[in-house]
Amino acid sequence: GLRYGTPFVVAQKIGWGGLVFLLGRFLVVAVHETAHGLTMASFGRRVEKAGVKAIAIFPYAFVDTSEAWFEPRRRRIAVSAAGPVADFSLGALFSIVCLALPGGTVRDIVFQLAFAAYVGAFFNLNPFLERDGYHMLVDWLREPGLRRRARDQFARRLAGRPRTDDSPVLARYSIFGLVWSVLAAGFAIALTLRFEPVLSALTSPTVAHVVMGTLWAAFFLPVLVIVGRPLWERARGRVGA
Repeated sequence: GLRYGTPFVVAQKIGWGGLVFLLGRFLVVAVHETAHGLTMASFGRRVEKAGVKAIAIFPYAFVDTSEAWFEPRRRRIAVSAAGPVADFSLGALFSIVCLALPGGTVRDIVFQLAFAAYVGAFFNLNPFLERDGYHMLVDWLREPGLRRRARDQFARRLAGRPRTDDSPVLARYSIFGLVWSVLAAGFAIALTLRFEPVLSALTSPTVAHVVMGTLWAAFFLPVLVIVGRPLWERARGRVGA
């Protein structure tokens, strides 16, 4: 059929699938960072540092693009956009290869590579994490410190402490960020439900449900942190009054 494969599953093994996904992420990140560096170099700026570092014991490629801040706003946006463009390009390439291959282990591997590339693209374009999408938005809106300022204003207003100088730009960014987080969590939950039968067959229904429940809690944790604390402060203020 038209089904490509299952996330984190290669040759009916979750362990192999997870390993291939992690290796795929490393390779995609390497290309992603290279795209940043090449774009910056095309504007005549040097890459002072590049290499591999460890994040939570996992190797991670990086390129220092700090000199891009000396460039005009449009060029900074181009440098930031180069990484996600590379992610989407790799995802499209692997998807086409996956569609052309017959079923089997090789197609499972290529599917994991495509999945890793698309995960990276959407993660890096998320304008509510301090990644490429966020930096592009900051340059476009000309709002330095956008995330921190918006978060502080949103928490203060939700806690019942609005001010006359509150920024409508920060307010809209906060609301869009909350909506984005809820929609992203809902999409991720729908995806886990889509593949629940496969995970249950490869492990057990109990293990599959524990894994899914843990992922669901992780998906909604940012929403709870954003909304829960200021609402709690507001409730305490009312009780104290």
